[in-house]
Amino acid sequence: KLGTLARLARSAGHAKFDFLRQHGGPQLTRRFLLDRARLVVVPIGLETVVRSVIGKPLSDGDTGTEFAKAIVASLKDALTTESPRNMEACLDEVPITHAPLAGAGLTPSDPDSTPRQQIKAAGALHAIAGSGTAVVRISPEAAPSPEDFAGFLRQAWHQTEVHRIKFRVD
Repeated sequence: KLGTLARLARSAGHAKFDFLRQHGGPQLTRRFLLDRARLVVVPIGLETVVRSVIGKPLSDGDTGTEFAKAIVASLKDALTTESPRNMEACLDEVPITHAPLAGAGLTPSDPDSTPRQQIKAAGALHAIAGSGTAVVRISPEAAPSPEDFAGFLRQAWHQTEVHRIKFRVD
């Protein structure tokens, strides 16, 4: 079913692309903006699916992470096997400005995971997807020091395939 849903998302992206090409006006066609467009697919509810099927969090580093990696691989395969038709497709995160959905995507949302566990799990998913933004949740009570943040960034840079990282205190 994942492949079907991913292909449906791709078809919707192509339909919007075609609509904008016909009706978008000069503001989109000028400077090749539309030609550089890319379809961003966000796997909403990945943590919930992993917990309901496996019974463990996505960031457990074991069966939960492996199941999430299989889901992301299946989605990426379904998005990239069709010809691109002038539109590249990728998997990523919901922009942080969309508060109700913030954290949906290629990042664990387990409140009990440490920032290091979150970065490691996100890196495993980003390696498969080839893209992504890790939103690392930090509890206000934890109050990491600047040195801790530097350590998180070093871990993301040297030990994982995290492409982009955002820290969110909540």
